[in-house]
Amino acid sequence: MEAKGLKVNTGKTEVMVSGKGDERIVIRDKEGETLNQVQKFKFLGLMLGEKGGSMLAVRARVKAAWEKWREIGPVIGDKKMPRKLKTKLYTTMVRPVILYGAECWVVGQKEEQLLGDHRDENAQKNKGGDFRG
Repeated sequence: MEAKGLKVNTGKTEVMVSGKGDERIVIRDKEGETLNQVQKFKFLGLMLGEKGGSMLAVRARVKAAWEKWREIGPVIGDKKMPRKLKTKLYTTMVRPVILYGAECWVVGQKEEQLLGDHRDENAQKNKGGDFRG
């Protein structure tokens, strides 16, 4: 690669070894320098963990959805705003944030509970509005 002008900056390079065990594997570059090994990594907006599973990704998406909820909170909290419009705002602005990358998730009971809790808390804050639609 270096012959074609590409050079990897090993000082910035991070590696993640995925597996079930807690075993640490030392990975070195061609000069013998040890590459930094991380336990979690964000790739194309999707949070990946060394143990696999989807819980890290789901937690990151729920956090991002709460941030979006706080952005539009004053609008949704307005008592003059019709409930139907509040629901439409949620389904067009918050739900896509939480579901980004969901097609890659392996959803177990814990992940499903976390997603359901987020939806139910938002419905409660909307005074019973149903965001399932």
